[in-house]
Amino acid sequence: MRVKCIKDDLSNIIDSEVRERLSQTIHITGPITTLDVGKEYLVQAVEVWEGGVWVYLQTYLPGEYPYHYPIEMFEVVDNKLPEGWSVQFEEKNGNITFKRICIPEWADDEEFYAKLIDGDPKTVALYRKKMR
Repeated sequence: MRVKCIKDDLSNIIDSEVRERLSQTIHITGPITTLDVGKEYLVQAVEVWEGGVWVYLQTYLPGEYPYHYPIEMFEVVDNKLPEGWSVQFEEKNGNITFKRICIPEWADDEEFYAKLIDGDPKTVALYRKKMR
C-alpha cells in the first residue's frame, strides 16, 4: 500500500470539523517537517484512532519506527495490502469495527508500537525484518 503526501500542514485542511478533530491530536503549528508534499510513502500500518484513519509511515530514516499521520494528508496511490498482513477488530459502543491492519505481530500485540518506540531489541529486529 502506498500513499502520496498532499498536505503537510493542518491549516491546509479545508473541512473545519476534520481540522478541529486533528488539532486535538496534532499540536504542530505550520508544516510537519517529517513529510514532503508530493512524495510517496509505503504504508507500514493502518489504524482507526482518535476518530479517524491514520497511516504509519517510515518518514524518518534511519528511524527505528514509523510515525502516524492522518489519512486526510494523503492520497492513496496503491490500495493493495501487502501479503501476510492481518486485521485486528475491536468492539466499540456495541459495534465491531476494524482497529488495525498491519503485520500479524503488530495486529496481535497492543504494545507492539510502544515497544518499537522504546527500542525493544526483539520488536525492532522483527519490524526491520518485515519492513518493506
